[in-house]
Amino acid sequence: MKKLIFLLCTITFTIVSFLSIKQFEYLEFQSFNYDRNHSHENWDVEIKGGNTSKSKLENFQMLTEISKQAKVNLQRMSQETGANKKEKLVYYVALYDSNTYFQNMKLKKGKFLDQNSDSNVFLSTIPTHDKNQVGQLEIFHNFDPIEIRPMIAAEKVRDIKGVYTLSNTKSVKKFEEIATDYGFSLKITKKNSPTSSNEYPYQSMIYTTCFVLCLLLLLSITYDVMNNYKAIAIQSMHGDSFFHIGMYLLQRYGKIILSSWILVSIGLLIYLQSYNEYQKLIPFLNFWIKNIMFLFLIIGVILIITWIGTKTINISQMIKNKKPMKLFFYTNLVTRFLLAIFLILGLQQGIATFIELKKTIDQQSKWKILKNYSFLGIEAGTDNTIDINDENGLARFQQLYEELETQGAIYISPSNYYLNQKIPELDPNPWGTEGRQVVINNNYLSLNPIYDIHNKKIKLPSPNKSEITVLVPERYTKQQKEIKETVKKDYSKMLNKENPDSVDVNILYVKNNQSYFTFTSQMAEDTNYEITDPISVILTNKFEQNYIASTIAMGYGYYTKNSTEDNPFEKTKQTIRKYKFDSIWSPISVAYSNVEMKVQNDIEKMQLTIINCTLLLLLMAVLLFFSAIYYLEMFKKSLALQWIFGYSFFEKHNIVYLALLAFWQMSFTTCFFISNNSWLLFKISLVLAICDILLMSILLILSEYKITKQILIEK
Repeated sequence: MKKLIFLLCTITFTIVSFLSIKQFEYLEFQSFNYDRNHSHENWDVEIKGGNTSKSKLENFQMLTEISKQAKVNLQRMSQETGANKKEKLVYYVALYDSNTYFQNMKLKKGKFLDQNSDSNVFLSTIPTHDKNQVGQLEIFHNFDPIEIRPMIAAEKVRDIKGVYTLSNTKSVKKFEEIATDYGFSLKITKKNSPTSSNEYPYQSMIYTTCFVLCLLLLLSITYDVMNNYKAIAIQSMHGDSFFHIGMYLLQRYGKIILSSWILVSIGLLIYLQSYNEYQKLIPFLNFWIKNIMFLFLIIGVILIITWIGTKTINISQMIKNKKPMKLFFYTNLVTRFLLAIFLILGLQQGIATFIELKKTIDQQSKWKILKNYSFLGIEAGTDNTIDINDENGLARFQQLYEELETQGAIYISPSNYYLNQKIPELDPNPWGTEGRQVVINNNYLSLNPIYDIHNKKIKLPSPNKSEITVLVPERYTKQQKEIKETVKKDYSKMLNKENPDSVDVNILYVKNNQSYFTFTSQMAEDTNYEITDPISVILTNKFEQNYIASTIAMGYGYYTKNSTEDNPFEKTKQTIRKYKFDSIWSPISVAYSNVEMKVQNDIEKMQLTIINCTLLLLLMAVLLFFSAIYYLEMFKKSLALQWIFGYSFFEKHNIVYLALLAFWQMSFTTCFFISNNSWLLFKISLVLAICDILLMSILLILSEYKITKQILIEK
């Protein structure tokens, strides 16, 4: 039993250490991005335009000078792609007081930037082997590399328009006045208090594992005390006080717990060397020790509970060599019930995650198409709308959209009806924007062909300002009138038509049972990301510009075609820059990255679920074994008599099987009120009940004869 306690302590300390690493790396990254470079007094500076008589380089030079005159540190954040084709986060800074800006950062090597730093030099969280890198910032663990560069360097990749951050309340007004004098158009607003996630995405699952392990540790120590109750009872008979018994338990289990902790601590230090070469070691150890101290507190409570439990040891029962079997048995029963609930819910989550992962992998041939596409992001502090009074801007956007479409951009936007997480209150009209409808563009049909009623690939007419084309499955022929009226009502304004009757709806009938792949994991998960027989509205460049603009940077749906593997975003960037929208939109990631992230997250969930359920299954099996032993010990005399009188196996133990069925029925009922997938819960409970009955039968067959024989010999 001591070996089991040592193993449980080691596993528990290891999992808490793993949790601490994941928590700390996540919080450090969040802190670096949002808090580390800012005080609690942050202001957003939205520069709407620079001095029109100056070049872009001169505008950035003036912005640096404005910061110095206003005595503020100014910063701009930018998501970019590095020379190695990997994403990185870049902070462009205009420094008035470099000591204040870098006061909460540490260097692994090199030196910080200052007011006079050359525009080409930079700091990074990784060694880039670039001669212009003057220092490496220390960070616990890198997700994407982070760089800090002088503000003037932003001229090469960004327009002067954008959102900047400053953190000196007293100088905000002065900064605004000086910038206005320099010819800048800007707006300054108070920045919301920075927030960061304090929870690692799978933290709750790891805490559940720790709870199960601590519960198992409590049971193991309790069983060890009960199995050695004679030694404690003898101490009481010899006059040892309750305090001395507590010291005996502390000495007995303290050595095991401390040796386990020392072993895990050594392993952790060895792991950290290869993990991050001991970056931020002291802050992490402080964080880790807080978690470990909390765990020690729980273990201390376990020891106190065990210590108090020794008061129940009955000396007269010890003299008669009788163990408290009923106490053992009912403790087992209650514990198994709690663990059964965790096990059923854990298996349900694991199976659901596995099904979700399988659906994603089964469609891999279609997901891989997204490797050739990217999605656009909106620059911080801007929105994806165009001033309706800016005729030049509207015309430029229409040209931009047409050119991106010519390059191969695709679009599909299913309605909210197909969301994975259903919205309770949707428009009941089945043909409306919240009904069985998708919106696609012409290029989408080249990837996902749809066939007409004559089994030929559908051909779309040329875009028309007064016409909306809709693909309708043949099965909805009788609903033609309702479909036309709904589409007219919903989309007339998107063609700049105030009167719906001025819009024609061109219905093209297509074969039934054809599906549209969503190209997003947020839609139609239950049907393998396929939508069968929706009505399809065709989005063209004749739609109202602001409506189109609202569709191109949602994070899904609209995907621009990549150019080359070496620089996939370059062609799209050039096109956006050509029409002067690079201050609003830019490609930020290959579209397939979202799928990769989802698969990786699902795999991590599966791994943690497997660990949880394996521990629970082992614990349930161990407790079932003890329950069988305690049951046979409690009823060994009556079972021996039944054996003598020729009772069958089932006649002797039918109460056990009824109890097992009642046990799993109660477990299922409890889980039913916690989770909503009742059918899956029932199947899991049924399988576990069958396994329980089979295992109990084996245990009874193997143990009953031995105990019965022992009773008969004694008699």
